[in-house]
Amino acid sequence: MKVILVSCSKQKQPGRHPAYLLYNSTWFNLARAYADANRDCAWFILSAKYHLLKPETAIEAYDQTLHQMSQTQRLAWAEKVRDELLGAVAIWNQIEVLAGRLYRDPLVKLLKAAGYEVSEPLAGLGIGQQQQWLKENTK
Repeated sequence: MKVILVSCSKQKQPGRHPAYLLYNSTWFNLARAYADANRDCAWFILSAKYHLLKPETAIEAYDQTLHQMSQTQRLAWAEKVRDELLGAVAIWNQIEVLAGRLYRDPLVKLLKAAGYEVSEPLAGLGIGQQQQWLKENTK
């Protein structure tokens, strides 16, 4: 089974909502559509505050990013995400990370070190190119 990890977005609806509805940027909506279209995959949201979120988990809007964290704090965040991911999915062998560098880099290193196959299809692409890739690859 493949797992898709989608990073959160700064743009959020006010109040409490299921996570997949809370984040409302164009990029997040395209990434969510891509993840939803991959029906044979599980997907989760990477949150600076809540770590690993099931899309249906209801949370309050917040203003926190990994940009506000030190490298040590980002590594601790990635370790927590890795541990939560290991407990959330029983059988998986491939992880696809759709996230910016600050979210992606510490987590990918930990997952690869643990022996998992990790892909980063958006790495090195600008935001417009990422959105185009997501559109073109949504089934």
